[in-house]
Amino acid sequence: MNSRKYWIVMACAMLTTLACSTSKGPEPGAGGARPRFVFISNSNSPFWDAVRVGLDNAAKEFNVEVELMRNDGSTGGQIRRLEQVGAQREVKGVMVSVVEPSASGIIDQMKSLRAKGVHVIAVDSDGPMESREAYIGTNNLEAGRNLGKAAAQLLPQGGKVIAFVGIRSAQNAQERVNGFKEGAGAKIQVIDVMEDSSDVNKARRNVAAALQNHRDVKMLVGIWSYNAPAIVDEVKAAGKRSKLKLVTFDAEPNTLLALKDGMLDVTAVQNPYRMAYLGVKVLKAMVDGDQPGVTSVVGENGIKDTGVRLVVPDDSKTVTSEFLVRFSDFKKDLDAKGLTSS
Repeated sequence: MNSRKYWIVMACAMLTTLACSTSKGPEPGAGGARPRFVFISNSNSPFWDAVRVGLDNAAKEFNVEVELMRNDGSTGGQIRRLEQVGAQREVKGVMVSVVEPSASGIIDQMKSLRAKGVHVIAVDSDGPMESREAYIGTNNLEAGRNLGKAAAQLLPQGGKVIAFVGIRSAQNAQERVNGFKEGAGAKIQVIDVMEDSSDVNKARRNVAAALQNHRDVKMLVGIWSYNAPAIVDEVKAAGKRSKLKLVTFDAEPNTLLALKDGMLDVTAVQNPYRMAYLGVKVLKAMVDGDQPGVTSVVGENGIKDTGVRLVVPDDSKTVTSEFLVRFSDFKKDLDAKGLTSS
């Protein structure tokens, strides 16, 4: 090869190398990297297993990546997880089940994410409107009312009631308790709401203490998902099932067993699978700039109520409601979706 041809070849090679080093990869949404979303729970319990399935199925359908980060039930834990997500530049959307809507550290982190251009929505437990773009989950006030109405049917003469919850200041907890009181009516008196800070062992101790210190109590109410198994186990251990009415929220695996065995009278069941699925759908529409797609799910007010069902044992004859479903039918629905809890 003569010198002139050599330099021509070398120049072409250099131009090719330069072109390769400065070219951009495909843009997300145009055949490139899939959008990445993160769901941050407010606690860690089997309730979130159904959320995991909903996230996975939606991720496949909408061609996105989704991570479920389970919080430890604390405000500080959720703040740290939000900070961690904020440091990940590839995250395009975040779903948060807010531990405490009054916790400035949580709300500030949610606002900070939005300021960076990350889409933020609340799922399951809401936060202030300025901290999120939408809320997807149960209308907890209405769910509480429906459970309260069922409680009034179970205890027509009224009586004293004790409720149990992880964090009383959580918005979903406040709404459920207030709704329960409204639905139950004046004859049923909620004399205490015992808080366990999302500690399952403390939840059990609270039930044991309530049974010991309030021997005239007629009903126990579980507000968060793990409260139901805690109530059932302690009541069974104390041999007091025949003297108490037991009403709860959600359907962990042990709650389902209790319903099957008649150890619970009724549980108000949410739809965490649908919450998660719709959360991914809405975030994908937001990332794509598809406002009609967002509105089709959450409406103009940015809120989607995913509904509630009242699940009772198969042989229950006391509770009537338009939302009533018997255990066997509910279990078939779970099995069809591959779920073990709800």
